[in-house]
Amino acid sequence: MRDFENKNNQAPLARMAAFMGLAMAAILVTVLAINQDGGTRARHPKVQQPNKITDSGEDTSAPPAPEQQENDFTLSGDNRTSDELDIWDEDYAEILKVTPAMPPAQQGGGTGGDRYHTKITYADGTQEWVLISSLIKKNTYDLSGFSYQRPIMSYYEEDSRVSYAGAAISSDQNYVDYIKLKRAGIEFVMLRTGFRDAESGELETDTAFGQNMKDAVDAGLDVGIWFYSEASDEEEVLEEAQMVIEALRGQEVSYPVAFIIDADSERTARLTKAQRTELALAFCSSIAEAGYLPMVGANKETLILDYDLTKLSEVGIWLRESGDLPDYPYSYSMWSYSRNEEIEGIAGDAELCISFQYYGKG
Repeated sequence: MRDFENKNNQAPLARMAAFMGLAMAAILVTVLAINQDGGTRARHPKVQQPNKITDSGEDTSAPPAPEQQENDFTLSGDNRTSDELDIWDEDYAEILKVTPAMPPAQQGGGTGGDRYHTKITYADGTQEWVLISSLIKKNTYDLSGFSYQRPIMSYYEEDSRVSYAGAAISSDQNYVDYIKLKRAGIEFVMLRTGFRDAESGELETDTAFGQNMKDAVDAGLDVGIWFYSEASDEEEVLEEAQMVIEALRGQEVSYPVAFIIDADSERTARLTKAQRTELALAFCSSIAEAGYLPMVGANKETLILDYDLTKLSEVGIWLRESGDLPDYPYSYSMWSYSRNEEIEGIAGDAELCISFQYYGKG
């Protein structure tokens, strides 16, 4: 009886032990499966593909891109893997230098540009941002120092005026009353000696030059000179320089002698930047040898796009670009801020300018 009772008591225990063993085995299998699946997902995360819009002409049967192997990373646009890249040999100062494609307006000045770019406005009204070269000397003018009390533009440093008011004059102005011009605030004039005819190629003397020179000197104004060139080669530009030198013999000239070329005429448009620069240098060299101060005058577009300014560092620059404030980034010593101004002493439109240097003898 005792043996029967012992057997009956052991049966439930055996069944319970077997059940618990099966349960533990099931739990272990489940844990292992979860760990294996989690590890796989950790190494190969599922990426949600964006919805793709195709048109009827697109070939959707193209094979998919090959899967990227584990630990095989690439840079966008680069087929090399991380093992093939040696980033420490790269010049990161250049790689990380970013300049805006569309610069904001310059703070405080109201002119377009930033320290990397400047904006050029073409004759047809279109505009373009161009990079500012680090190889060309910049101007240091503070835009807050300009004061425009029509018709005279002035420039101040520490509440002191450090500029001089001028006017560019040719036979186009017809008769000029230089006494009234001086009373209106003009301190110097830039007189045209002559030009080369764009069609015939012949040299022409400005018909008003002689009278303008006499009247300006008699009025007590300082005088500078400009010549309008159409030279297409070195021989012609040296001929122009010699014409100017001959016209100035015995004259009182203290301000610079400027070379101004038409960059868009049929005679000069075919010139390259290098050729145009060499012509300007040849003219300026002849003028300097004759004892005068050479200068190159042009608008912003011509100066930046049609001259190699790195070679004009020893020559004065006359910026002829109308506006309430200058937005030319490089060094210049004279600026024509208006070509259709009204001022007492000149009946028609006047080209008024400002010089940041004093060239007079007084």
